[in-house]
Order: sequence, then C-alpha cells, then structure tokens
Amino acid sequence: MTDGVKNDQDSGNETLENYLDGIFSNGLVENEEVDNKQGDTGKVELTRHNSSSSVSSSGSSSTYSIEISRTSPLISFSSGKKTRNKWKASEDFALLGMVLNYSHLLTFVEYFKPMKKFWIKISQALNEQYGFERNARQCHDRFKVLYAKALKIQDDIDEDDTYSGTLNSESKQLLLQIRNTFTFCKGNITLKSQPTLASTSNSTNDNPDLRSQPHDQTTETERNERETMHSYIFHVLSNLQEQIDLLRNHLRATDRKTQELATTLQDLISATQYQDDPHIIYTNNRSNNHDDSSRN
Repeated sequence: MTDGVKNDQDSGNETLENYLDGIFSNGLVENEEVDNKQGDTGKVELTRHNSSSSVSSSGSSSTYSIEISRTSPLISFSSGKKTRNKWKASEDFALLGMVLNYSHLLTFVEYFKPMKKFWIKISQALNEQYGFERNARQCHDRFKVLYAKALKIQDDIDEDDTYSGTLNSESKQLLLQIRNTFTFCKGNITLKSQPTLASTSNSTNDNPDLRSQPHDQTTETERNERETMHSYIFHVLSNLQEQIDLLRNHLRATDRKTQELATTLQDLISATQYQDDPHIIYTNNRSNNHDDSSRN
C-alpha cells in the first residue's frame, strides 16, 4: 500500500515537471494581458489549467499559473522629440565667468586629463553660485557655441580696423576675452599661454632621475602655480580696466550734459535779473513820461 502511494506521488511530480518544461519549451500561452494605457509598468500573465493531472491520491485537480511582472517602461514609438532647455543670457554670462575664474585648473593634470573633470567643476560652480542646473556635457557644448561666436567677432575686427562694435557690448567684450585667453580644438580647451602642466596629487614618479630631485620638482610646481595665479590676476585686472574705461566715458558724457544745463540755467537767471533791475525800471518810466509830456 505504501508503495502505491509513493508511485502516485512520483507520477504527480513527474507530471508537474513535464508541465513546466512544456511551458518554457513550447511557449504555451493561453492568456496574455498587456495594459497599453500605462507607459511605465506592464504585466503579462501565463496560465494553464490542467484538470486531468492528479497530484495526490485523492484525485483532486490543481491549477498552475505563472505570473511575470515587468517594471521596465514599454517601448514607445512616438515621434515627439525631447527638446533641451535653451540657455539664457544670464546663464551665458555665468558660464563664461566661471570658465575664466577656474582657468587656472587647466594647468593641473587632474583637470586636463580627462577634460571632463574640468567641466564637472564648472557645472558644480554654476549650481553653487548661481543655482543653474547644467551638467558637464551641456556646459561643454554651450562653450563650444560661444567660442564660435567669439571667433566670428575677432574675424570682423581683423577685416575692419575701424570696427568698434565690441566697445559697446559687455557680452562681446567677454567673448573677446575668452577668445584671447583660450584655444578650443577638437573639444579640448587649453590656455593660450600654456605653462607646464602640474600635478596636485602625491603619486610617485616612475622616473628615477626625477625622484632623486624632489626639491627641484617642488620648486617647479610652485613656480607654475605662481605663473598661473599671475595670469589669472592679469585677466581680472584687464576686465576691471575695461569696465573703468566704460565708466569714465559715461562720466564724461554726463559732465558735458551737466555743464550745458548749468549754462542754460545761468542764462535764464541773468534774463530774470535784467528785467527786475530798479535802475532799468526807473529809466524806462522816465522815458515813458517824457513821451507822454511831448504828446501833450
């Protein structure tokens, strides 16, 4: 009797295994439901009813089902394109200012190789100081566009020696400063007055000759840092000088207008005093009385 129950159980297990193998090998799918209205999640149910297979000796039938949940978004073939946010003028000013302020980082290997670290630093600075959320790739691509504009302005100046349009626009002055400070070739930005690249890390040098002279290496690094700082200060002072020149011209124009207004006001005051002078009034009255007496 025990052997009969055991054989029935083995037969039921074998039937279950054959059923599961049939699902995956033959792809028997009797019920498939996909919710097309939800773009983010979907569910596919695979169900097979087997009323003839007996699992236990009591002869009760069982139903087997397999449920596969999918949380990945469904593929959409919509023709709509995702548009990127346009850069505002304030963002352009901030980007160019940050690139100039952090230009000294380009002298260090950590930011120059790979170049992406430099743009990550620019992206972080824009977010911290101005609240602009732009990633490193967006900053790189926007600088490429602005640098092309700077080249166009420089070409216009080279063609016409009397060109003075750049003196009337702060944005054009900033672009020219970018043009005179950096070179941008094949996606890499470098300083025009490029000093020797320095390293801020404490990594060992594989060259034994250089390892034997640590003092000379430190001195060279310090010299490069000083040159970079001097270059940065020079650019800042140049920008300040341009702003001072603009303010001086504005003050001169304002002073001329003030002098003209003062001259006009003085003429009005003189005319008023001339009309109210008592001697002039007395002379006019005598002249009028003399005319009246001669008529009589």
